[in-house]
Amino acid sequence: MKFSPFLFATLVPACLADWQYRSRPDLSPPRLNITIAATEAVGAGFIFVAPYSANRDVKQDATDKPEQPAAYIFRDNGDLIWSSVGYFSGFVSNFQVTKYKGKDTLLAFEGTIDLLHGHGYGHATLLDEHYDHVLNIRGGNHKILDLHEFRIVDGKTALVEIYDQVPLDLSPYGGNETQKWIVDALVQELDLHTGKVLFEWHSLDHVSPSESVLSLGQRPREGFSSFDAWDYFHINSVDKDDQGNYLVSGRHVSALYKLDGKTGAIIWQLGGKGSNFTFSDELEFAFQHDARFQGRKGSIEYISLFDNGAGSNGHQGGDKGKIRDYSTGKLLALNTSDWTATLIQQVEHPDRVLGASQGNTQILPNGNFFVNWGQAGTITEFRANDSEPIFNAYLDSFEVGAGVQNYRGFRFEWTGKPREPPAIVAVKEKDSSLKLYVSWNGDTEAKSWRFYAVHKGKSTFLGESERQSFETSLVVDLQDYQVQEADLFFAESIDGHGNVLSQTSSVNPNPEVKFHHDGGHRHDQQAVLGDI
Repeated sequence: MKFSPFLFATLVPACLADWQYRSRPDLSPPRLNITIAATEAVGAGFIFVAPYSANRDVKQDATDKPEQPAAYIFRDNGDLIWSSVGYFSGFVSNFQVTKYKGKDTLLAFEGTIDLLHGHGYGHATLLDEHYDHVLNIRGGNHKILDLHEFRIVDGKTALVEIYDQVPLDLSPYGGNETQKWIVDALVQELDLHTGKVLFEWHSLDHVSPSESVLSLGQRPREGFSSFDAWDYFHINSVDKDDQGNYLVSGRHVSALYKLDGKTGAIIWQLGGKGSNFTFSDELEFAFQHDARFQGRKGSIEYISLFDNGAGSNGHQGGDKGKIRDYSTGKLLALNTSDWTATLIQQVEHPDRVLGASQGNTQILPNGNFFVNWGQAGTITEFRANDSEPIFNAYLDSFEVGAGVQNYRGFRFEWTGKPREPPAIVAVKEKDSSLKLYVSWNGDTEAKSWRFYAVHKGKSTFLGESERQSFETSLVVDLQDYQVQEADLFFAESIDGHGNVLSQTSSVNPNPEVKFHHDGGHRHDQQAVLGDI
């Protein structure tokens, strides 16, 4: 840390106890409750989450919601890198890094969420390294995208899924004469540039509603109207292998399906009522999410998934169809010669949490498992060779946010170069000191900050401080004549080679203002909601 020889300066804590920053008081990110600090064995990159609350009570003092539900990038120590507030609008989920035109690009679903049924309505959005808008992708054939899946394939096409309410005679499945609506789960592969539908698959053409483990009369829902259509399949992930075939997960049939990439015919089924594979009890899964191809070797295909182990009547408790008291991340080997499935690796949360809805299992380039536990509101990384937990965090901001949850969470490498300039504020303290606070939402490259005072258009260097966190602060003595005469203050962000990346605006000093949040939060009972 370097300072001007004529000024005494010191760093002060950057983030206040109420999750606000002096230079960006408009941002209130959650604080990660880290219970296992990251070891050197964690994968490269940052943490990508989009925490929210399923509480439908809109009262602002409820303690089971983040102050600002949004997409966030964090470092392993919980330090904020980027808040999406002001960039994405509405409900945000499935936040991750993808490749588009050969470049790393941010991807997220944004739109609305129907908490009663566990569906979303919106579009996918891509942002570049400057956090500038690149592309919006909408469903084809006059259908609206759901929140559960958006996956770019080879930078040219996108896999999406859609919940399509259609009329159908449900009497063969136990429905009465007034129950005539069902959800047809759709898969589409879209051309990213033209929006043309290259492939479309309908669950009702291939999977009978009799396969559902969620019978009519159980929520969600009963099929009396299009709004209340029976969600017999509940599609929640789609993947594609290098041979052009698809992998689809149906939560309400507790099964995975490999589809022929040309005809849509089912090649094989894993789990559910008509599984083609035999497997032991330890491999059994239920109400799963996030099924992914993980390569093949001869007749052996490798699949990962997040095994919820239970269904959900709501996002806080109310599990059903439970096969165990905790959720797991799984890696499976499927032998298509003798039609057996084998459990290769399984990971469990350090506290054996049950995520009755949502969740995902990401296998990192180094082989580690990065698992998001969905409804349970926690993320964990496991070492590849022995499944040892080497990082764990809850998204609950400690005493605030008991009901915070996260649909998917990831670890990715990312380089952020924000278009917007850094923010700065100068605050006069009562102890005859001046504190300068600076931050740059989304930046990953600044290593230090240089601070300056301005008097009559002439700049004076005050000091240089190493970057400490999202916000870096400098304290200078107001008794120094250089500071006393200053009209304005500004700062420059400096990269690891000593180059100036960007400069803040010049600001006048302000009197000290206390940052304070009402501590009178209360816990509200969450509503009974639909699956996600």
